[in-house]
Amino acid sequence: MKLRTMVFLLLSLGLGFSLKAQQSQSLYSYFDRSVGLKNLGINNGPIHQNPFRVSDQSHRYYGNDKYILGDVIYDGQPYADENLKYDIFKDVLVVKINDPNNLLGIDLINAKTESFVLDQKTFVNLDRLAKKPGFVKGYYEIYRPESPIALYIKYRKDQIEVLRSDGLFYKYQNAFDFVIAYQGNFHKINDERDLARIFPSHDSAIRDYAYVNRDTQLSNPPQFMKIMADYVNNLIQKDTK
Repeated sequence: MKLRTMVFLLLSLGLGFSLKAQQSQSLYSYFDRSVGLKNLGINNGPIHQNPFRVSDQSHRYYGNDKYILGDVIYDGQPYADENLKYDIFKDVLVVKINDPNNLLGIDLINAKTESFVLDQKTFVNLDRLAKKPGFVKGYYEIYRPESPIALYIKYRKDQIEVLRSDGLFYKYQNAFDFVIAYQGNFHKINDERDLARIFPSHDSAIRDYAYVNRDTQLSNPPQFMKIMADYVNNLIQKDTK
């Protein structure tokens, strides 16, 4: 049993805690402060590096290029309220240890990172699955895992070279991949036509609903796919009644 988990259980029993999720996180945070940040298993990995100069305000991270508080399960251990940012160009989660003297980020080892929560979204590492198709790789936001179809969103950044008189620079553009899991199988989808192909009995309804939400499809592809996943789940649930 890992030291952190063992001490957590001893503290729980010794103090007579009846722990809920939030209380559990508080106790883990207490343990982290008690044993010292440098002793944590999460404080291991290569130093995060970003050598690419950008030509505009774009960046290679999910959301923004600042650290925000999030939770992560790393090497079998939960860590709460860590300074995290997700480098979606490299597909690596970066942590900055909560120490006022620390300015460096650490690339967490992907094989040891089970999942993390960032910006109220849950990301899972599908590389940890024993069996998966070749088009599934790395971290995905998971949406509606309890529904008939679960949606997985892959956030990516395309890097574009910009040659200027003062040297080579780069800029980044958002890109996305979408996968659904249905009845134990993964399906790669690009738009509503792929959903209609997977669920042919609802072809017209799916296409019509996509047309109604076409503005969202253009402005916010992940949100559009979430809307479509909710709609198709409702159709499937009606079929089973």
